[in-house]
Amino acid sequence: MTTARESPRHTISCRKLIREVRSPRSIVTSAIEAVDVFVRSEGPAPSAYAEFLDDIARFTSNLLDGRPTGGIK
Repeated sequence: MTTARESPRHTISCRKLIREVRSPRSIVTSAIEAVDVFVRSEGPAPSAYAEFLDDIARFTSNLLDGRPTGGIK
């Protein structure tokens, strides 16, 4: 049995998707902005890495400013 994921009719590459989407930059920017708003409104989970939210906030800020995400401290 072939699933939709395995079927050649349903395969799409990232490049093809970007070509077919009218404004991929605005979609990606909107998604990163949503992550940024979310991470800044959350409190850390008790058992989480202490600087996890700070790292994600820095990564999203860097991406929105056109820079690489950067390394983890």
